[in-house]
Amino acid sequence: MKSELERRLKLTIVSNYYYPDVASIANLYRQLAEYLAREMDVTVLCAVPSYLGAIPEAYRGRRYFCSRENGVRMIRIGVPAFDKTRKKQRIKSLFFYLLRAVGACRLLGKQDVILAVSQPPVFGGFIGWWLKKRTGGKFIYNIH
Repeated sequence: MKSELERRLKLTIVSNYYYPDVASIANLYRQLAEYLAREMDVTVLCAVPSYLGAIPEAYRGRRYFCSRENGVRMIRIGVPAFDKTRKKQRIKSLFFYLLRAVGACRLLGKQDVILAVSQPPVFGGFIGWWLKKRTGGKFIYNIH
């Protein structure tokens, strides 16, 4: 059995947007996740690519899409497509993200650190806090 010092830390990053989305935060957290994955077990909890409102065909029809990309475990959350000019549609998509992210807790084991991004406002922090309560990790809330 590995000692506490030999065990790789487990980090979950909660960010609504992640590569291949075009939002700057998506690329920033991709770089961070892939860098940290060299020394840690990194999981990213994010929405399917949806920054522009459209959902790519490959990401339609399921609640969760799990994969491994460049050493990072991915849990992508299915959200409905929306028109960015319609607030109700955007809010509906954000609520799908929130509820399904909370549901994704069951896909995570014990975590050492939860890093949540303030995108979407309030929801990002709530999801991070929820994961902290469910997985036992330390909680870092990164406000942009």
